Amino acid sequence: MKIKIDEQGRTFECALHFALLDGEQLVAASFAGRQSAVYAISANILMGKRTLILDQDDKIIKVTYSSGAYKRLERKVDQVYQCITLHKAAVFHENFSDPVVIALDGNIRTRVGEYIHTKYPYPREWEDSYLDLLHYRELEVIFNPLMDTWKNLKAVRLLGVKVGGDIKEGITDENLMEAVGQALKDGRLKIPPSSVEGKFNTGWDMKEYLKANAKVLADQVQKVRPRHDPATGRLNPAIAQMSRIPYPAQAHAIQGLVNALQDEKVAFACGDMGTGKSIVSLGVAHVMHTTSGRANSVLLSAPGITIPKWAEKEIAETLPEADVYIIRSTEDAARYLRMVRNGHKPRGLEFVLVGIDRAKLGPEPWFAGVWKRIAGGKTFCWHCPDCGRPLLDPKEKEDPIPAKWDDFAHGEPPENPTRRTASGLPEGFKIKWKLPAKVRKCPHCGTPLWRPALKSRGETKNRPRWFVSRILKKLRRHFMLYICDEVHQVKAANSGRGDAFAQMVKAARKTLCLTGTLVNGLSTSIKDILWRTDPRSLIMDGFDHKSGAITWAQRYGVLQRAVEKEDEDEGIVTKRKNTGSQPREMPGIAPELIAKHLLHRAVFLELTDLGLPLVELKETPVFIDPDDEHWEDYRAFHEELHAACTNAFRNGLPGAFSKFIPSTICYADRPDLGAVVELSKNTPKGKVVYGTVSAPAYFPGYYNAKERWLVETVRENLAEDRGCIIFANYTESYGVHHRLQEVLADHGIHAEVLESSVSPERRTEWLHHQELKGTRVIICNMRLVEVGLDLLPWPTIIFYQLSYDINTVRQASRRAWRLGQMRKCKILYVIMDKTQQVAQFESCMAKRTHAMLAEGRLDRSELSRYGTDSNSVLAKDIADCLASEDLASKWVELAEKDLGVETVSEENFRELLALTQKRLVEETLTLCGIKKPKPPVVDIAPYIPARKRREKKAGQFEQLTLFDVLAM
Repeated sequence: MKIKIDEQGRTFECALHFALLDGEQLVAASFAGRQSAVYAISANILMGKRTLILDQDDKIIKVTYSSGAYKRLERKVDQVYQCITLHKAAVFHENFSDPVVIALDGNIRTRVGEYIHTKYPYPREWEDSYLDLLHYRELEVIFNPLMDTWKNLKAVRLLGVKVGGDIKEGITDENLMEAVGQALKDGRLKIPPSSVEGKFNTGWDMKEYLKANAKVLADQVQKVRPRHDPATGRLNPAIAQMSRIPYPAQAHAIQGLVNALQDEKVAFACGDMGTGKSIVSLGVAHVMHTTSGRANSVLLSAPGITIPKWAEKEIAETLPEADVYIIRSTEDAARYLRMVRNGHKPRGLEFVLVGIDRAKLGPEPWFAGVWKRIAGGKTFCWHCPDCGRPLLDPKEKEDPIPAKWDDFAHGEPPENPTRRTASGLPEGFKIKWKLPAKVRKCPHCGTPLWRPALKSRGETKNRPRWFVSRILKKLRRHFMLYICDEVHQVKAANSGRGDAFAQMVKAARKTLCLTGTLVNGLSTSIKDILWRTDPRSLIMDGFDHKSGAITWAQRYGVLQRAVEKEDEDEGIVTKRKNTGSQPREMPGIAPELIAKHLLHRAVFLELTDLGLPLVELKETPVFIDPDDEHWEDYRAFHEELHAACTNAFRNGLPGAFSKFIPSTICYADRPDLGAVVELSKNTPKGKVVYGTVSAPAYFPGYYNAKERWLVETVRENLAEDRGCIIFANYTESYGVHHRLQEVLADHGIHAEVLESSVSPERRTEWLHHQELKGTRVIICNMRLVEVGLDLLPWPTIIFYQLSYDINTVRQASRRAWRLGQMRKCKILYVIMDKTQQVAQFESCMAKRTHAMLAEGRLDRSELSRYGTDSNSVLAKDIADCLASEDLASKWVELAEKDLGVETVSEENFRELLALTQKRLVEETLTLCGIKKPKPPVVDIAPYIPARKRREKKAGQFEQLTLFDVLAM
């Protein structure tokens, strides 16, 4: 049997193993032969071109093909190449309503059952029964009798499901659910017997079922064996041989992560801000290095603001024998690459540090096209620098025309000068290119049209540079471990940080991700991190690199699709017309996501786990009623703007609502600016305006109700000698931070503003300078202090504005409540009532609730009631049921977790802390099997606010003191 191409001047032939036909359409084929023949035939099939299949008698079998409908798998066996082409309907991760299931062993019933329970959330126990619920068609199998491997091959196309006497077309979750439900009712499917004595009533919903079986479920959870059980698992002695000894909870986290990395490519250390993620990650590196028995290198990326702290404090004080290299430039990365290629070997454990923002920076792009006249004419256009032919307008595909100036550059083209450079531009002409580039290569000769800008030609002020991440990528698997601090910052799909992270993952054998906010309440917040670190697990789960956020959220999140209903009179009858919008993701994370992709490779560490006391923390939302006149103006502006945005969206402006939220939130906070919102877009024919909405500006001396509250609150805290930090969000276009500074100054309160122009590396120094000056009030955008900074002198945090990024809010809210804080911490969320700020606050709290659920805990703080939905309420109900059963199970322990820890008054804090530290360090030594003299009790008083570091005695373990774990 053969498969061949027989065309004039082009003949290729391969031996056919088998072919699957659905009618005349080819579904799958396997063949082998020479490399050129295999490639040619498979390419022909993929393009839907005529390809002949001949039976044993060399008779042609009629077969049809569909262009773009196939995928191919190729491999080389000795000198022979084999290829299997599959219709996409037979590929697991493709979403077809009529999929094809192939059974190589002929057991089609089992293969269909495996497909159903793997693709959809249905039990494995009914594996052999699912085929009876489906409507299907058997496919024709043509196989080579000389190939025994395929003699049992069978395949079916699944067309629909049987519900009662009806057939519903398409294999969808909804259809399957209806079919399974009907089969349970009429007895075709039966729940198999089990030793677990659960309760079930056909009238229950899921909430009632889970609550009734809470005790049974909790007993099952008890049987789960983690990678490291603190009650029975042993700790590696190397954990207690670091210069700083971790607390027991940190030591157990280290051991759990080490165990996870033995089987997994990636592990996650997710902990509250201040739980010591730094020492945990260094402990993991130390244990892996010690057990490997050889020298090792560790790559560590972090926000640039924290790199000095990692080098000078964390690594130097925890693992002082380790060598540290800091990569600050392209030259540093290239130098390290050459060192390794020239045979560089670490002396022991070596750390290579790089800022994630530095790792992502590449060269500034410069367009290489030449701006000159078209030959034989007077019109200018862009030309290829190599072949010299005119480039084509990327927007005109059917009738190409020469590329104009604004196809690649902003502004106006230069006038006709007397002296031009090689690029056709006048000397010293300033140009700004349009990015991202729509045309990368010359359509005529294929020459690349973009290159790095050169300082020597005056195209940029910066020195030449290249992506540090891509340089390090060349050291494939050189690093034993890659540690990424604050990994939540690389979650975006198309970001520079995300790309840098993906490149550096390839340079190491294992990856450890650190964060205090692993997810932001949306399921997609973890998708791209998983794809970059362990794509195999997602491919096995049915996803690929083309799977978008909507596909992911359909499986693991919550989607909301708005449908508007309008009455449309057609003259004879009146029909109701439904108009659907693009679905968008809402807060919510399916437990399946946590179970499949996180639990087996994540450690969740909380402040309460450390066993250390903390001062009190109080989080309070404050709702401020707007003044009557302000409220009337705001309400009118809000309603008119919403109506205008809705109308513009319906008439072809996709981003109509992009200005709605900032405009409404900031008019509530800054009525002195007024508001003018123009809904428009630029088209080739000019600007199209869909509408303009405005609101009156108030006189500069007017202080709105929220500002007056802020003045009084700051005065009260200053009277108690409590420093305050005030967070704003809209600090660029609306200047909220400067407005607040002026309002406070008008009322006799001095405040300093941390500007975004202060580089990340200098922010620590800036804050320290303000502390020495005695500045009691700081105003800034919360993003500037989101990571790596301590705000201990300012124990009152006021969120004057919020951000929809709940990761930023959660990170910023814990900058003052950390180990080392001696004052009671207050966090105030200020919301202007009856405005868009209320909806924003509720959205943030819902995201926070789901983020905490993903971390295995419930929010029982005063904020919890503002972020409840069906999923979070269900989780709380189940937790309450478990607690009422008084079960000492792991489920109860997880469900009863809270943000708070044991808190004590300021008066008793110091004494209790010193005693607790001493006890915990002794416990770690015991758990690691090391018997050493008891570490001395460290008096905490000399360390506040400044300290002189004691010299470590030779051969003695240093206790992990309070200030050793600051800002971890």
